[in-house]
Amino acid sequence: LAADIDLNNQEWTPIGTDAKRYCGTFDGNGYVVKNFKITSEVTYIGFFGVVETTAHIFDLGVENLTVEVYNKNSPFIGGFASRAGGIVENCYIANSSVRNLQRDVNEYALGSFAGSIRMNSTIKNSYAYNVKVCSSHKAYQSGFVGQFEGEGVKLENCYAADITVDTTGAT
Repeated sequence: LAADIDLNNQEWTPIGTDAKRYCGTFDGNGYVVKNFKITSEVTYIGFFGVVETTAHIFDLGVENLTVEVYNKNSPFIGGFASRAGGIVENCYIANSSVRNLQRDVNEYALGSFAGSIRMNSTIKNSYAYNVKVCSSHKAYQSGFVGQFEGEGVKLENCYAADITVDTTGAT
């Protein structure tokens, strides 16, 4: 990025799908993408959708994201990434809300930073701050990453602060 991006509450389509996983290098240059929402019923929900284990994402902030879906088709929901892969470093999500309010779903994973982290992937020097995580039913929920997918997963020097995790659907 070359500057902060204010999306003025526009709808966001996540970067990367299961069929076309994000596999490149994303240098946020210390900038922030802010003020946007995800309310559409896409399958992988987060700023990034599915991130391949060969990707490298760094120096990026996500702020004021509102995720509010009633989606029974998304197995992973996270603010920064639905399924984080590769190396994600020096990144954060802040002042956001991640909510899936569908009551009739299969189990899924929900986290403030990532719904899941993929096998042989690392998140380091990253954090979630002031994020509300809300699910109404059958979720692996966490203040940072909802689920680890296999071996070789690493979290290094990461934290979550001022996180609300709610399973009632009320937050």
